[in-house]
Amino acid sequence: MSAPKISPPCSESGWLDLLTETLHKILNSAGEAGSHLFDALWPHVQWAWNAVKDLVIKHPQIMVAVVILLLGVLLIQPLARGVVQALGFGGSGVRAMSIASQIQASLYGGYVPKGSLFSFLQSFGAL
Repeated sequence: MSAPKISPPCSESGWLDLLTETLHKILNSAGEAGSHLFDALWPHVQWAWNAVKDLVIKHPQIMVAVVILLLGVLLIQPLARGVVQALGFGGSGVRAMSIASQIQASLYGGYVPKGSLFSFLQSFGAL
């Protein structure tokens, strides 16, 4: 059984064809059940591809916003977490002898107010 093909806008041998062939090989390696699963899944993959393609064509501004949000989640957030942890906000609390411990000692002592920037950084660094 050969994998069904749809024409992606990028090229005839685009990434979608590669994805289709790879998915088909993986499911075929599972035997007849995998082949039936591919046949059942493929219409849904096509529907999702067409829905995303239509959304990009009709609402490019939404897609720009989605890309920016994804970049924020996938790139900026982990970098910010690394900076916060480098300052001394860790998973087990504020690390001793860190910048965060110096700030806590000079501003708050043993009490950190709920909703403060320091408490936010503690939570963010602990994730």
